[in-house]
Amino acid sequence: MGKIGLFLLSLGVAIVIVFQPVCAAEFVSSSDSETPLIIEAPATPRNLFAIAPKIIIRPSQIGKDLFSIGQEIELDSSIEHNAFLLGAKVQISGSVGGNVFVLGEKLKLSGVVDGDVFILGSEVVIEEDAEIRGQLYVLAESLIIRGKVMDHVFASCSSCTVSGSILGRMTLRAQAKLEIKKGAFIQFLDYRSPVVAVIEEGAEIKDSKYEVIETQKPKKHSRFPWAKIIGFFAVLNWLSSIILGIFFVTLFKKHTRKVVAIGYKQFGLCIAFGLSFLFAVSLGVFFLFFTLIGYKLALSIGFFGLMIWNITPTLAGIFAGVMIQYWIGNKKHALENYVNWIAVLAGITLYQVLFLIPVLGWFVRVVLCLSVIGAILSYVFGTLRISDDSLGTAASTAEISVRES
Repeated sequence: MGKIGLFLLSLGVAIVIVFQPVCAAEFVSSSDSETPLIIEAPATPRNLFAIAPKIIIRPSQIGKDLFSIGQEIELDSSIEHNAFLLGAKVQISGSVGGNVFVLGEKLKLSGVVDGDVFILGSEVVIEEDAEIRGQLYVLAESLIIRGKVMDHVFASCSSCTVSGSILGRMTLRAQAKLEIKKGAFIQFLDYRSPVVAVIEEGAEIKDSKYEVIETQKPKKHSRFPWAKIIGFFAVLNWLSSIILGIFFVTLFKKHTRKVVAIGYKQFGLCIAFGLSFLFAVSLGVFFLFFTLIGYKLALSIGFFGLMIWNITPTLAGIFAGVMIQYWIGNKKHALENYVNWIAVLAGITLYQVLFLIPVLGWFVRVVLCLSVIGAILSYVFGTLRISDDSLGTAASTAEISVRES
């Protein structure tokens, strides 16, 4: 049991993190694109997860948060906490006691929101009977405000039209075309754009910081610094892998040695295991997620697969470093004796450099990762089916002492 205790502990933590919000939730889903999924649930103190091509949530009481994903979402309900909505067309006409987070193409808001509203989309319309009592954050192509915003508005868009009331500060940036209609009210306007604002007679602006900036011509030969950004993340990835590798060879050296030993002795079998694991996890998560019972298991399997995938590049680098020392040293020592800081530094550096070599380098990286995934699976679950004596006998032919007396 001690042999796989570390991995089971990590898996347990991942399951607890996933199940904490999920177990206390109602989950409904549908794959029918013709018939909308209509939710008319009674008052519930639990979270609500809804996934379908078209979702209609009619008057009901949702005691906690709402999570909804679909092509079209119509929300006419009372939500005590937050609403997280992901869809192409989103319409909100109910009331939300917390914050609203929307990622979609078109949004129409005609309800009451007590908290803040965060929107990332293309067309955003705040209708006349809408009331946002918190702040409004918008990143969109066009923004139309006909209702009332009690706090500040921060927007970055191409066009903005205001005919309602903004009782806080309105900050507008980017290449924005601002049009303020008759009857509109803005407490403070902070507007900087190369486009002159159109303010109709009868619009009221208490105070403003208004500046029309000149459009700067792009400099010749100016390019986005892709190389610097990629280089920065490559160095950051290398340093994080080095730190994680030192963590493995110091605190979990015994486990790392055995994974490397299994990967070397059963190289081809480990590659097959690793490839099968990736296909099985992907298909399993996909099919289980859309079932009422299996979605919890799908989340657990997904987190377990993600955990293994995150530690795989570091262990693959250590495996490469051990092989380099083993071959250069003319096999003077057992393979497991080369699991040290040299393997971490040299192996992980080589693993990162292989990314710069097209085709061949990428192929070697994939092979190393698959073999390490297979070795991890063989080590974690192998003791359930393979005795320690048989594993130690097989490893001794390669001068590897896998089984400790």
